[in-house]
Amino acid sequence: MSESPYDKIAPLPSSKPIARYVAKKAGSYQPEAVVEHQLFLKRSAAEVLAELEEKYSSDEIPRKLKGPAAALISRLRKSQNANFAMKHVDQRLRDYIEPLVLAPNAPVSGHRILLVDDLLSSGATLRTAHRLLTEAGAAHVAALCLLSKV
Repeated sequence: MSESPYDKIAPLPSSKPIARYVAKKAGSYQPEAVVEHQLFLKRSAAEVLAELEEKYSSDEIPRKLKGPAAALISRLRKSQNANFAMKHVDQRLRDYIEPLVLAPNAPVSGHRILLVDDLLSSGATLRTAHRLLTEAGAAHVAALCLLSKV
């Protein structure tokens, strides 16, 4: 971390505080970087439901995943007011869901940003975060993950 300077360190939203803790620790190695705890927001179940239903009906989701997708759609219909959580999604469906949005007026243009995630499972959340930051004009985006499947 001492060789790659960052302007911002952004923990990804999680139900557990691990990413926030790791981001704070990473910030101790780069005191000039700002730890941005609210750079990303979790999407609601209703938002993910609308996106998934559209992909389901447009056949963007392959036939072999229609069953798990239908089960997820059913589950999301029952919890539309809740924040969405990727931990309940079949690994094969994760590429069809974007779990995050960039906070409104997020100051990222031209910045070098380190994303911090607690658990790397499929990479879908990190890919979404990377795309959102790149589209918003971030100069460089890297990631640090504490845990992953072996």
